[in-house]
Amino acid sequence: MKETPLVSVIIPVYNAEKYLLDCLESISNQTYKTLEVICVNDGSTDRSLEICKAYAQKDKRVIVLDQENTGQAIARNNGFLTSKGDYICFVDSDDLVSKNYVAFLLEGIKKDNTSISVALLQTFTDDDVLELEDSVFRAHLETNLIGLFAQKYMMRKMPDFIMQSITSKLFARSILEDLDFSPLKSNILEDNIILTQIMRKVKDDRISIVECPLYYYRLHSESTMQNALNRPIRYGDKEIPYPELFREIMVYIRQAYADHPDIDKYIYQLEANEFFSLANTIVGKNMQIQAQNEQLQDKDRQITGQKEELQQKDDQIIEQQEELQQKDKQIQEKVTEIDKILRSKSFRIGYTLTKPFRIFRQLLKK
Repeated sequence: MKETPLVSVIIPVYNAEKYLLDCLESISNQTYKTLEVICVNDGSTDRSLEICKAYAQKDKRVIVLDQENTGQAIARNNGFLTSKGDYICFVDSDDLVSKNYVAFLLEGIKKDNTSISVALLQTFTDDDVLELEDSVFRAHLETNLIGLFAQKYMMRKMPDFIMQSITSKLFARSILEDLDFSPLKSNILEDNIILTQIMRKVKDDRISIVECPLYYYRLHSESTMQNALNRPIRYGDKEIPYPELFREIMVYIRQAYADHPDIDKYIYQLEANEFFSLANTIVGKNMQIQAQNEQLQDKDRQITGQKEELQQKDDQIIEQQEELQQKDKQIQEKVTEIDKILRSKSFRIGYTLTKPFRIFRQLLKK
């Protein structure tokens, strides 16, 4: 290994204006400085491309590519073809990395003499107050990639590394040469196929596990995987449900490892992990729906209470209006009575007879 090899950080970008700047800052602030950062804008319709270009003016290590929307896999491939790094890593545009991300992954490759290193991963949401840890380097060697892949597949206990993701890893450039980044023609689970190809190319199944949470994976409602179960998934020129796509992945892995004596066991483990992951996801969604229903019921009760209060106030207003109408009627009756008196003959006679007395009283007052 060179003393300071060039590391290419490739970021596929699609409509990520909300998170992109934070992602770029976390990469720009790496303790390891010999970097090139390749942002591949995948036909974004928001300000993502503008943000990338502005950041390239600020940090000359940033290179911006712009392409039509063809998916994350093609964006990664175009980034790789443009890159000049001795080592390559991929970061999603809504995620963050520790300042020691590149340095520790490089150190893992150097320590264990491997072509791949993997960092632990920590999940977070927009509501979390995230503190990027200043970890102490620790790493160990693993030598059974397909077994590790099956064991850690769809792990939900964090921190732990997600083996089926191409992120949170550093690759020697030679490992990625001649790789098919988009055999599935899908933006879901394509990493499974890519990593299967990579694992078959790794000499002696050696991989360095860096035992530090260096990659921070953001969970939000717009993310690709969060929406995978909610709608059909594009698969070539058709759309299929998530379980069918997963079966296609298992067929691919079984064929790739047809010569492995324990492949049936590992496929079973992969399918079991996927089943429990889906079950947990469904339970989680049901709990969210139940909580939302309870919130709606609370709001409905509040609205019902407010309606009752408004009805009571309306009844009070009607009562007040009736009282006012009754008083108005009484006043009208009195006015009519007084008018009748003023128009009577006896009042006019009395008024005429008392006129001298009124004049005399006014003179006395003067």
